[in-house]
Amino acid sequence: YDKLKNQYNFITGPYNFHNELIERISIDGKGTIWSRVRSGIYGYNETKNKFYQFTSKDGLHSLYSINHGVFEMKNDSILLVAITGGIIELNTYQLTNVKNKVSIYISSILGDDNVKYIYDKKSIFIRAGTQKIEVKFGINNYEFKSHNILSYRMINDVSTDWIKSPDGNITLISDGPGNYTLQLKGENLNVYDNEAVEIIEIIVLPKWYQTVLFKLSILLFIAGLLFYLNKLRINTIRKDATYKQLISQTEMSALKAQMNPHFIFNCINSIDALIQSNDKYNATVYLNKFAKLIRNILESSKQNLVSFSKDMETMRLYLELEELRNEGKFKIVFDIDPRLEDSNYKVPPLIIQPYIENAIIHGLRNKLTNDGLLSISAHQKGELIYYEIKDNGIGRKAASNFHQVKELSYGMQLSSDRIRLFNNDGKENVEILDLYEEHKPIGTIIKVKLKIE
Repeated sequence: YDKLKNQYNFITGPYNFHNELIERISIDGKGTIWSRVRSGIYGYNETKNKFYQFTSKDGLHSLYSINHGVFEMKNDSILLVAITGGIIELNTYQLTNVKNKVSIYISSILGDDNVKYIYDKKSIFIRAGTQKIEVKFGINNYEFKSHNILSYRMINDVSTDWIKSPDGNITLISDGPGNYTLQLKGENLNVYDNEAVEIIEIIVLPKWYQTVLFKLSILLFIAGLLFYLNKLRINTIRKDATYKQLISQTEMSALKAQMNPHFIFNCINSIDALIQSNDKYNATVYLNKFAKLIRNILESSKQNLVSFSKDMETMRLYLELEELRNEGKFKIVFDIDPRLEDSNYKVPPLIIQPYIENAIIHGLRNKLTNDGLLSISAHQKGELIYYEIKDNGIGRKAASNFHQVKELSYGMQLSSDRIRLFNNDGKENVEILDLYEEHKPIGTIIKVKLKIE
């Protein structure tokens, strides 16, 4: 009871102390409050705000049992405790002044495939490609071993909370090459110097293609190639250098986004042809659309998911360029659910692009007439987005006689795999149907189901 504040202060100790029935209380000369409970003896020093617990595991007499016998101070430091058939004396000053200093030891550090690493108080260099690191540690206190507490945390840009590790076994998952700081902490409630912290610097080495030297070499190679091509083809117009640079810079991102590299190359050549023919207006229109498409592809390639509206914007840009390149060979009709356009739903980038490209190259481009029609629809039904890509082209059987079949089929299979992994429902989510009229092929329809994210 605090007289100055006129309030009670409740003391809550560790190890289920609040569930114990206190039979006796006594106070020694240093102000440590000693209480007798069924499991043993507790001490609490308010000045240090520290608890002490002593049970049979810590050497308390085996004949100790809870009863209403003696539990009082003989003098400032000697506590008399009744046991079955006698009385024992405990020196409370000695019990609360154990001088053992806690220190941490590391028993092992293992990487993938049980690769062992030696810790010598310096940085640990982990081989490239390591995904998992296992660390085993402990503290050197054995006098009150049952009260040892082990914990750890990773310190990077922002400090994290301590994580308890009762057995001292830690499994760390690497996020890739870089420097990581691991803090290990050991403490014991009954030891005078009761806490120790060990800091370990872990350096995961990069693979050869992740090194600064390799990246610099690639950049220099690309820069040299671009300079050579620009000088060779156009000496008077600096814009052509940008076009060639754009090809090199977008090749990997276009591949990741499943955009056919041939399409990008053909677009650049079309722009080049317009420049060479001095058709500045159409060259500018074509270039602006192409630049916006490439920007969208680059932005999408950095993310696993993009918004539905952003992905559909990229599809429209792609198809506008295809219309320009094919000079009225076919028309495109969109039927998009307004709820999807206004939503924040996320989809894998360019997930239906290979199917659209397949419809153009296989079905519509090889059509003898210029009345081609490509319709693209997307509607929400429950928790799914239903896509339909329909063309009135020559059909799959006739298209198999043309080139590029194998490459486009691979792109479609890759998209099907991405959809299957994204939906993760074990169902068939892509359906390709041939359309017939009076037993004659009149086109193809592709149906895709994608879960809402």
